[in-house]
Amino acid sequence: MRANNWAGVDVSKGNKTSVEGLTTTPINYKHQQDALNVVFDGKNVAQLYLQTVNSSSMDKNAYVNANATLQFDIRMHQLPVNKVNIAMHCQWPCLGEVNIKDALPAVSNEWSTIKIPLSCFVKTGMDFTSLNQCVFNFLCRNSGL
Repeated sequence: MRANNWAGVDVSKGNKTSVEGLTTTPINYKHQQDALNVVFDGKNVAQLYLQTVNSSSMDKNAYVNANATLQFDIRMHQLPVNKVNIAMHCQWPCLGEVNIKDALPAVSNEWSTIKIPLSCFVKTGMDFTSLNQCVFNFLCRNSGL
């Protein structure tokens, strides 16, 4: 999660975690506390990211060669007004980024599955031979998820 000076903050698996612009709360999806309710406040730039241990890189190019997708389930409480990006990072400054705003489902109590071909990240600069981070960026003001 984004915090002062862009330092990462570990997300709690049992309690609410908040930093400027973003709050996460563990929720039950298929099992107890197996999902996060992520709220971007719309006032500050914020990001939620998954990173490899010790920021080390991994070679995951076999997934690209297998035409794999980045897949996640999402339930929308509010649609964003501006862009919402998902990025995959290799060793800095390498990354691939995709705007998913138009692929987000309508507001609903139902969960939807989003699938993004890894090739979309490659087309925008990602090198999967040195993957180290997946980032969900919400880079706008006055709107939320």
